[in-house]
This record gives sequence, C-alpha cells and structure tokens, in this order.
Amino acid sequence: MDRPVGRRPLLRDCLDWTERRPHLGGALGAALCRRFAELGWTAPGVGRSVRITPAGVAALRDTLGLSPAELTPPVRDTGGGRA
Repeated sequence: MDRPVGRRPLLRDCLDWTERRPHLGGALGAALCRRFAELGWTAPGVGRSVRITPAGVAALRDTLGLSPAELTPPVRDTGGGRA
C-alpha cells in the first residue's frame, strides 16, 4: 500500500457525526477502506455505512485474530427507555 500524499493527515481519530462512534480518519483510514473494498472484505451498507462481508469476517479473523463479535457494532441506546 503506497502512502497517500496530500493535505490529509496520515492518521487521526475521528468521531462520526451521525453514528457518534469513533473510527480511523486520515489518509490511512481511507486507504484501508479502499483496500478492504477491493479485496471484497467490505461492501456498501445502508446510507454511508459499510458492512463487513463473510469473506471479510474470515480474513479479519485469520489475519488479525478478530472474532465476529468484535466486528459487530454495539446496539445504540436511543434514549427511549425508562430509568
């Protein structure tokens, strides 16, 4: 993977403004996102989201030791419950 050149920082943490969840930002995050899509590890989800494909689950398990549970986003609290 070539290092992207430009004004974008190489890596930074980023809080998604719609989901309110952190993700990798910067050139490295964008390059990983592109590469995962090229490999078929991710596919478009609903809206701007990206979902991990079955091939991606297997690849991330085999290369990084991540379990499917670690790849599943937590259920969001919508604030509609009673205390």
